[in-house]
Amino acid sequence: MTQINVGKIVGKVDGKYWAQVHDFSHGLRGRLLAIITLEKTEGESEVAVVARGRDVLSHLHELYFGQTEASVYDQLFTAVSMMVSQEPSLQLDCAVLLDEALYLVSCGGGVWLRQEQKEGWLLKPEDIVEIRKLSGPAAAGQRLVLGNRLFWQHVPAGVVRAALESDLEQAVETLGAVVHGSQKSQGEAGIIIEIAQAPSPKPQFVVRQEEELVIETPPPTGKSLDWLAAKFPKRTAPVFVQYGKSKTSKTLIIGIIFLLIFGVLGIVGRARFQYLVSGRAKLDQRSEELNYKFNEAKALVPLNPVRSSQMLAEIKDTLADIRAKGGVKYKNPSLDSLELELPTVINKSKGINEIAPTEILDLTLIRDGFSGQKMAIQDDKLMVLDSISNRVIVVDPVKKSGAVLVGSDVIGGASLIAAYPGKTEILSKNGIVECSVLITHCSVKIKFDEDWGEVVDMGMFAGNIYLLTKTNIWRYQSGEAGYGNKQNWIAKSETVDLSGSTTLAIDGSLWIVNGQNIVKLTRGVKEAFEISGLEKPLGINPIIYTNEDAENLYILDRTNSRVVTIKKTGEYSASYLSSSLAGTTSLVVNEKAGRVYLLAGSKIWQIEI
Repeated sequence: MTQINVGKIVGKVDGKYWAQVHDFSHGLRGRLLAIITLEKTEGESEVAVVARGRDVLSHLHELYFGQTEASVYDQLFTAVSMMVSQEPSLQLDCAVLLDEALYLVSCGGGVWLRQEQKEGWLLKPEDIVEIRKLSGPAAAGQRLVLGNRLFWQHVPAGVVRAALESDLEQAVETLGAVVHGSQKSQGEAGIIIEIAQAPSPKPQFVVRQEEELVIETPPPTGKSLDWLAAKFPKRTAPVFVQYGKSKTSKTLIIGIIFLLIFGVLGIVGRARFQYLVSGRAKLDQRSEELNYKFNEAKALVPLNPVRSSQMLAEIKDTLADIRAKGGVKYKNPSLDSLELELPTVINKSKGINEIAPTEILDLTLIRDGFSGQKMAIQDDKLMVLDSISNRVIVVDPVKKSGAVLVGSDVIGGASLIAAYPGKTEILSKNGIVECSVLITHCSVKIKFDEDWGEVVDMGMFAGNIYLLTKTNIWRYQSGEAGYGNKQNWIAKSETVDLSGSTTLAIDGSLWIVNGQNIVKLTRGVKEAFEISGLEKPLGINPIIYTNEDAENLYILDRTNSRVVTIKKTGEYSASYLSSSLAGTTSLVVNEKAGRVYLLAGSKIWQIEI
């Protein structure tokens, strides 16, 4: 199966142009890479153009991934054409990898290809707005540079040619330096696409045939004979035999028995010694083989944790069998060391990590008596809501500092919070209040609606707001004039039981926690989703987090005092255990930085992943 590695280059976005690189995967429609470029209108603020860009991204998702009847090639071209026609200032350059084929659609941008020793233009950048398309096989070793028109205006082809001589990371750094080094730079965006072969099968370790250690029941110890011998007096002088008398005959018989007893005892002693030596030799041999297998299992932990876990389970059973059959009586430091290390390695193979969360900030230092219940993340900042005091504190987790964003005079009756780049939304008794961190301003954007019902959670995607209730999911779509009317997001043909729902997360699809289960909805339709590989099931009402940039689902399982990471295909990845997690109420993740942030009353904790 063909795979791709992607490097992103984005220039300055605070001038006349705004640009963003988007990367999204879907099983039926492949992996979509898109460069979105917008020209600011006169007097348009930075926040407004960002919102417009997010709206473009949302529509592109719906147009491309929402239709499955047409071919990938035709649907991609149709989606780009419709978006460009609706947004005159839009430049849109896209690539899709699916089934070992690469599809390209560009509006004014350019595509450079390097394959083996040959390289050149697939699509030359043009000043005219013309949508062009191209497709072909994705062959291992290919490198493509897809860039918008502004990118190619500042990056000469010769520089691209030289950059592609190095590895992907270095190539991104080289082209990024050119983009950011120009004083005229603004709005440039590009993608380096590297076609790679699927990884070769992992080498299989050869395990020597295991020989069963049999520790036999020891032969008779001769204890009864020892008792009998003790009854005879010890003799040091010779025994004289007098012929013809009965006394002499008795003495002779006793002497013969005495000699026989000591002969038997000698034989038994030698047999027992040989038995002990043989048992020890077999144990040492088995110990060597078991340690060999143990080292192989440890080496496989990062490469093939499933196989490693299987081998470790076999080692554990074998060790228990040795101990049960008497191996415990023999001193073997190698086996003792293995037995001591085995539980730790088993946990590693299962992705189980014992952790000690680090305290980031005590929120009472910002506001006396502050105790948070909900938390959101926006542009690497943490938004913490205290629904009792009706206040929101914005926290910089790197600087470990914070400040009050909004108070009770604006958000009375606040219960939920959600965030997206450029804005934070708070559900209050008056409706949905929007706050801007940049200008520290808040206002009611959506008035309270009794039709909502019981809202249990709120989320944002592409600038749109989603309200999860016990009966429905409402969506408010973002536009230039604010938010439109509420829409029933669940498809009319779909029946979804939301009566037990508690939390949601959004990455284009909606992930909803319902009791101990996770429900996945895409475009309002339920998708099959099942967690595999998790030995201990989730506790009741866990809290879920993900976003469009995250590769995993992150689940706060307070019942079992752990944070669990699950791939979006359902495979269990890892878990992080700590007794302090039982009192947490919310989590957000900065996957790029490798940090999980947890809220527990007045404290914010951090986990490194």
